[in-house]
Amino acid sequence: MRDGTGMIGRIVFTWYEGSELDANAKTWRLMADILNDVGMTLEMLSPMVPGYFLPLACMGTLCKSICGVAGGCSRAALTQHFALRDNLADVSAKDQSQETAVGLIGMLLGMVVSNILAHEKDAVGGWMTWTLFAVFTVLHLYANYSGLRACQLHTLNRQRVNILFEEYMRSGRILFYDDVAKRESILWWDTQRPRIVLGAPFRLLLEDHRTRECTDFERVRHYEEVYGGLHYALDAHPYAPISVPKDVMVSLHHDASNKDILRAYVNALWVRGLVAGTIPKEKMPKDHEADVHGGSFDAVLASRRPLREGLFDRFIADAARFWRVDRDLLGTTEWRLQEFRWVDQ
Repeated sequence: MRDGTGMIGRIVFTWYEGSELDANAKTWRLMADILNDVGMTLEMLSPMVPGYFLPLACMGTLCKSICGVAGGCSRAALTQHFALRDNLADVSAKDQSQETAVGLIGMLLGMVVSNILAHEKDAVGGWMTWTLFAVFTVLHLYANYSGLRACQLHTLNRQRVNILFEEYMRSGRILFYDDVAKRESILWWDTQRPRIVLGAPFRLLLEDHRTRECTDFERVRHYEEVYGGLHYALDAHPYAPISVPKDVMVSLHHDASNKDILRAYVNALWVRGLVAGTIPKEKMPKDHEADVHGGSFDAVLASRRPLREGLFDRFIADAARFWRVDRDLLGTTEWRLQEFRWVDQ
């Protein structure tokens, strides 16, 4: 049952979070270490609580199984960052050699500590064992956290784009790797609202408007007006002028490149800022200043000015001087739009 729990957990985790391991490699690298330590703790506790031995042992195996997937995949993503000369195999081999050396040292120290504790009384030995385990677990997590904090990735995921675009809107400058590394959170999940969905089916942009005054024809005409010639369309969804919408839905064209996806995400950040009221007043379109809050479709129409003036393209061009914009690490789904235009029957 323990092995089965671990296998099922590994499969479910890979299905649910597999696409996020590349995008948030630092987060999942640390989560893998935390899960590994939690798993070891549960396995050590299970013999001490006979009545709950099986549940604790299964939970410990589950944690360690998820750790194996998250740790291995996130390590591969981080190793790719350090392979500056495309020498991925060389860097991976050296990484494994370092891990082996550290494991060997740990094994020798464990033998010494076990020999010392073997001469202590059971109560004293048990207390010292748990104390040493707690100390070394904290040191282990702190060392890994410090290492990830010092790692300055050059790729753009959602958190790093959020940081860059927020600073760009405030000061007009692009932050460098070290500045972003200091600001980004290692244990990060995008909890901001409205939520941005990249790769949403186009029907979701229309379905909540069919019972309202705005028809499908008018909506598509609006999308053509705002996003004509681009490889995406977006909307604040659902259409709720009296409340903050739950999602900003972004439909991507099947020809959308990674730069197009990045532009679409930045455009969605702009719309989210208009809806949430976080766009600076001096950046807000004058003719929409009074109407964009609360999820009005004017927030989407207000994208016309920054699109026309090339704000998003300038941001991407400036970011490309330092950052890699050729990789899609923004949590995009696989759904793509063939084309959007209204055909009169």
